[in-house]
Amino acid sequence: KEIKVLTNNLINLQEDVLQYQSEYEKIKEEGCELYDAFMSKCNRLKDVSEKLELLELQMKEKEREVEEWKKKFGYEEDTFKDSMKDYLIAYQNLEKQYSNA
Repeated sequence: KEIKVLTNNLINLQEDVLQYQSEYEKIKEEGCELYDAFMSKCNRLKDVSEKLELLELQMKEKEREVEEWKKKFGYEEDTFKDSMKDYLIAYQNLEKQYSNA
């Protein structure tokens, strides 16, 4: 009878170990998937941050160019904006003319 109890305890322990191993593998796999997803998002964030930084530098350069143009041609803010609008309209009209030709 004592052997039967010990045998049942041993069987229960073996089942517990198998269940533990199964849960461990499942958690490990989920952890790996989460890590991979995290790393992918980190890399994406890094790429986007680098692109944003580059675009910000380009924008600052363009702003500097605009300031130089304004100084060079002596435009006040409103006059400059109006001139740029006129230039854009003229450019769009030229585009239409050439696309219709």
